[in-house]
Order: sequence, then structure tokens, then C-alpha cells
Amino acid sequence: IFLAHWGHEKDTRDTGAWRTLHALAIKAVKPVTKKDFNLMLCYVEQIHEATLLYCVLLVANRAHVPVSDKLLEVSSETIERWVELTYDRFCSRESFQSDLASTSPAHKNLLLRIRDFGTIIEASRAMKDGDYGRLMYMWERWAIMTQGLGKMPHYSKAIPKLIIQLKHVLPESIAQLVLNNLLISPTGRAGHFMATDQHLEQLNYWLKYFFNHSGIGTKIDRLVDVFSINITLLRNLLELIKLESGAEVVHQSHKNQLTVDSINNFRRMAEKEQMGQGPPTGRSPVPILDSYLAGVMKLQEEFKKNGLARLRPDAPGAMSMQDNDDIAGRDLNQDRSEQLTPQVLSEESSGGEDESVQEEEEG
Repeated sequence: IFLAHWGHEKDTRDTGAWRTLHALAIKAVKPVTKKDFNLMLCYVEQIHEATLLYCVLLVANRAHVPVSDKLLEVSSETIERWVELTYDRFCSRESFQSDLASTSPAHKNLLLRIRDFGTIIEASRAMKDGDYGRLMYMWERWAIMTQGLGKMPHYSKAIPKLIIQLKHVLPESIAQLVLNNLLISPTGRAGHFMATDQHLEQLNYWLKYFFNHSGIGTKIDRLVDVFSINITLLRNLLELIKLESGAEVVHQSHKNQLTVDSINNFRRMAEKEQMGQGPPTGRSPVPILDSYLAGVMKLQEEFKKNGLARLRPDAPGAMSMQDNDDIAGRDLNQDRSEQLTPQVLSEESSGGEDESVQEEEEG
């Protein structure tokens, strides 16, 4: 999603994500790989917050007024009205159907960027709050957007399969168990939830640290059996040692901060390019693909041709267990049928047995 809205750096009139970061005085290079996920998330949040602030200034007719450190004194009703007008003008369905969005590719790109980046920010904050319901709602949107973005062969299948499995395949009790274990707060603090697998990766890192700094003669079995299950306790002991030695252990939450100078610089750039006001003068930028609409159309065409069998959840373990149960059931029924089958005697054997019985009675 971030790369789709990056823009063209060679076009000086382009107002993509790179131009916003440049206006905010943030040195950023186009991410070729997805290794630094946290940095990209930081960029997305800074771009989204600066853009929404400029949209509010447009609605309030204060886009030409420099932002200062002194807070503007307005009533709660005014703030609520500004928020509603901002949503109607830049985030609603009607905003995508307006004349300006239909005639100006730059304005349409702005609306798409606000909508797509909003899903990333919502998913990130839902994870921090431990709200898997909001996270699942964003996953459902991403399941469609990944179909339209392209070049995502794994995610375009994995996300829909996971959603279908949680909502329609698994029993309600098991699905709730999985959902309630998606996020975890290691410190127990509110607003500090994280993915459970990420927490396990951190514990694995600490285990590798002890393994690589254990020295000669370390017993691997003891490391596996004792250290691996007590890695959190060992981490707390190291922090206590630092405290006893006079050092200070600081747990801080990394939050993005935009300075007033950066906001004013971005405001001047946006006002110059007439962002959100009208079609820019000069050459129009390249339109950005509406990934959500493209994903819906792709799924509809695929359903008409071959169906959506590729999105069916894979459960080879469950299928093999079901096959084994069917085979065992057939064998059991066959054994029971053989036990219940009456034994049919031939006439010769029955006649011989009768004669022998009669002779024994006479004797």
C-alpha cells in the first residue's frame, strides 16, 4: 500500500507520499524491500496525520494561516462540525463521486491515499489496544485490496483463507480462542499490545543471545529445557542487576512527533499545489489504481469463470484425520457385519449331526 502511493520522484509537481515526506523535512528513500517495517509504518503515520491536519485547515478556512505553538481556542461544537465536514469532503463515499474527484487525478489520488493509509493506522492502533475486532475489520478490507494491488501472491491468498477459516470453518469456541490469542501485552500495560508471534520472536532472540554467549562447555539440553521456558524471568533478573548497579531501565513508547516548522512547510507546499482545493495547474499526475475497487472487480470476474476455490482454507491435517476416521469406521462396520451374519449349515452336515445326536440319545 505504501509503495502504491509513493509517487514519481522525477516529477516535481507530483504530490505523492515522497513529496509529503520531503515537505515535512524527512529524509526518506523509496523502500525497495520490506525489511524495515517499523520505519515504513512511521512514515505512513506522519504522512496521514499531516494530510488530515491540512484537510481540517481547509474546512476551517485557515489553510493560509501559519500554525503556531499557541492552541486555537474554539468550542466543542465547532470542533465536531469541522470533523464532520472533513469526513464528508475527504473521506466519505460522496467525496469519491464528486466532480473534482472525477476530473482531477491529483485530488482522486489524495482521497485514495487518505483512505488506504487510514486502514494501516487503524490496524496499527487496534493492535496496540488489543482490539481484535477492529483488526479483523481491517483484514477484511485488505483481503480485497490485495487482490487489486497485485504482486502479492501469498498475502492475496493467506488473508482471505484466514478470515474464512475463522468466521465460517472453525467452531465458535475455537475461533474465539484463536482471536483472543492473536495479541498479547507482555508488560500488562494498556495500549501496549503486540502480535503474539512477534513477542515469541523476541523471546527467541533472547534465547539465541544466551546460546551465543554461553561459552565453552555449555550443556545444550540444559539450555533448552531450563532456559527456554524461563527466558522472561532471566530478562527480569538482568534488569534487576542493572538497577542494583545504579543504572536506569527505561521502557519507552516510540511515538511520532511533527514539529510546527514541518507542518507549516507542508502546509505551504500543499497550498501551492492546491491540494484538496481544485485541479492543479500544469501536467496532471499519473492516476493511482483504486485497489479496493479493482479487487472487487477481480473477485467477481474470477467467480464467474472458475469460482473462488483458491481461497478455500487448506486443512491437510484435518482432512487426513477425517479420511482415517472414515477408513476405521468402514472396517468397524465390516467386522460387526461379519459377527452378526448367521451361520448357514448345509443339508449333509445338518443330517449327519441329527443322526449322531439320535444315536447318542438311544445309547
